[in-house]
Amino acid sequence: MYRRLPESSGDTLAYALEVELTEGDVEKLQAELSTAIDQHGRLRILVKADGLDDIEPSAVWQDLKMTPDYVRAIERFAIVGDQRWHQWLAKATDTFAEARYFTPDEFARAWEWVEDPETSPAGGS
Repeated sequence: MYRRLPESSGDTLAYALEVELTEGDVEKLQAELSTAIDQHGRLRILVKADGLDDIEPSAVWQDLKMTPDYVRAIERFAIVGDQRWHQWLAKATDTFAEARYFTPDEFARAWEWVEDPETSPAGGS
């Protein structure tokens, strides 16, 4: 399941992915992103995936490849999670304008980076 985090505002969205992500969850999330893209054009997204147990990062990547319009609209992407997400992001970095991985204890730092237009992505993944 996923839930939109209260930090979300305007073109900067934050989501927590928890326990298991279903096909229905992905469809709802895509619809939500589509609406946000229509409203704002470009998005900044933070995904908190440290509570997600039942999906492999490769499955997420496959889904993203099927939705290139969403990917092109993502200006900055942060993912907070365990090491498997770092490996996944390393493979996906050329897909996003700017992307960075953060460990579970770096949520506040991740939010600051994804939200701040002056923050440089240097030093991250």
